[in-house]
Amino acid sequence: MTDTQHQIYVSYADADEDWVVTFISELKVFLRNQQVTIDNNFIWYKRLLNKFDNTKESIEHLAVSRYVLIISTPDYKHIMGNELDFPNHTVISLDIANKAEITRAQYEQWFIKVLENLNKSEKTMEETDPHGIKSSSASLPSYVVITVTDTEDEAFRNVIAERKEVKMGSGLENHAGQYYTPFHLINARDEQVKCGLIRPIKKGGQHSQSLVSVLLRNFKSQLIIMTGICGGIKGRGVKLNDVIFANSVIAYNTQYFVKDYRKGIHFQEYQATPRLSSLITNLKTELSGQLKTCKIHSEKSLASGDSLFADLDSELRQKVVDLHPDILGFEMEGHGLFHETWNSAIEQDVAIIKAVSDFADEKMTKNKDNRQLKAATLAARVTFEILANY
Repeated sequence: MTDTQHQIYVSYADADEDWVVTFISELKVFLRNQQVTIDNNFIWYKRLLNKFDNTKESIEHLAVSRYVLIISTPDYKHIMGNELDFPNHTVISLDIANKAEITRAQYEQWFIKVLENLNKSEKTMEETDPHGIKSSSASLPSYVVITVTDTEDEAFRNVIAERKEVKMGSGLENHAGQYYTPFHLINARDEQVKCGLIRPIKKGGQHSQSLVSVLLRNFKSQLIIMTGICGGIKGRGVKLNDVIFANSVIAYNTQYFVKDYRKGIHFQEYQATPRLSSLITNLKTELSGQLKTCKIHSEKSLASGDSLFADLDSELRQKVVDLHPDILGFEMEGHGLFHETWNSAIEQDVAIIKAVSDFADEKMTKNKDNRQLKAATLAARVTFEILANY
């Protein structure tokens, strides 16, 4: 993972890279003349090869950049269409139809547009959001809880309402363009701790990874926990509503699976951080007494990938189950959380705590809302105990 911080990530698709390099060089000169501090790492640029150009290098440099400058030529539009998706960055788009017809005045207008966006973003971070939502850069959450679905979010908020020692904030806050709901709890040492409840913009590992990249870069919280629901695997000692603290996450990649061609699936195992594993182990007896009918599993694994399983006869499902005998269930976002943390090389305490709402089979849609809410609530209660005792 690069430890270099960039201000601007330039995304372009033009074959004439010399023109792009010259444009960036002149932009730097203009910004220096406007008293903007420029160093060698201020701008990083990468030619877009295709819509899914998410190489490790691109992801790493995008993660440590604050702005995305799109040089929107016809080539770029042909590749990307209307899907200019950089949800966690301030985007500056320059529409360039024909380089041969660009005047000096047009160059200067673009340079001014970049400068205005830089100044506007700085002012927004220092003051308030246009919708009146407070910026919280002076007091960021020490602990962050990630939920993905509406049901998971509802369950966590319900548990907040149950606990007298927890106080929900009055509304949304934002930091560096990322919104979250603040809440405060009194931990086991009688200290008040600010926490944040936050969601990625969509389901799936890619969006979770993008969110975690922002958290690692801008929030620097001590603890990140993803909580919610998962599908369990029958025959491996897990029941409905059991809570799984993933001692490891088996991240699988179905792009490597081709029927009748490649028998295996590429996977990566990520281990939970030792401090959190030790904490849940020492809390299990107390938590089991509180949860009564369900069990807490803290020594097993969750499989994580972008496939939703709802068929016991699925060949891919069975191949994922066979990856490791300790896999107790499936979920779809944890691999993004763990991969980004591992990729960043930052020592960060992260955990996935999910309760079994179904067995990832044909019955998963029956009484779905009630089952998922019950399971998510149990996972939320365990999550609160981790937060309180961390």
